[in-house]
Amino acid sequence: MYTAQDSNLEPVCILTLRSRIILSGRYPRNNFQHMRSEKPNNIDEAVLIVLSEMSHEQEEHLKQVCKEDLINEHFGLGMWVRNLLGHWVPPTTEGDYPAHPDDISAEIIERLWERLQVS
Repeated sequence: MYTAQDSNLEPVCILTLRSRIILSGRYPRNNFQHMRSEKPNNIDEAVLIVLSEMSHEQEEHLKQVCKEDLINEHFGLGMWVRNLLGHWVPPTTEGDYPAHPDDISAEIIERLWERLQVS
């Protein structure tokens, strides 16, 4: 495993599996300074918020990822999404089991990916 560092960007871990780079992408270090104070009401609103904060480079990176490899974005893009939204989870109705922020960020990433595939 190799960790690259830059003064303005979060360190990025690049993992290799069978000589293939799995995880890449760079996300701003100052996530917590830009954490949204307003929270989305549902996943669709969360997707729009995250999309509005993504750079063109981040969008292009996500477009190139195969759907079955989206899980590899958990510690890069997924962490960035969780931090941006303050570990937000959608409101649940009474009796529903609350979702975990990791699961919600995975759902947001999948919907982002789907949206970027048609653009």
